[in-house]
Amino acid sequence: MLSLNFKQKFSNQLLARLFILTLVAGLLIYYAQKIDLETLKARWESLQFFPLLLASLLLIPLWFSRSSALWILLWHLPAIGFWRVFRANMIGTAIDQVLPARSGYVFRWLSFSVRAPHAKAYIASSLVASVVVEGSVLVALFL
Repeated sequence: MLSLNFKQKFSNQLLARLFILTLVAGLLIYYAQKIDLETLKARWESLQFFPLLLASLLLIPLWFSRSSALWILLWHLPAIGFWRVFRANMIGTAIDQVLPARSGYVFRWLSFSVRAPHAKAYIASSLVASVVVEGSVLVALFL
């Protein structure tokens, strides 16, 4: 009986992952057709290396601070450690850059929900709270 439940759970997880992979691939193909490659090529050739490197290095503390803020909200869930939050945050940020409408938060929620399925609502509210905190900080910076 235990073996049957494990096989069913494994097949459901596999189907969910295949669905997400198919969805992401479809969105990538759809949006790849809308990219203006000539403009990207011209911008890439006009870039200076040092400011780009400096900006990239300055992003590292931002990623750690965002991961730390989210981990503080999720610290009491034993299955979710800091490095899992950091990895999900990095992948979610990459997805946010490619797909529209903050799709990375959906990945973060799915990633955390697999590790702590009993806390799906809490994880969703933590992600919403992190968006509200980040938005409040941005608004405060420009007031």
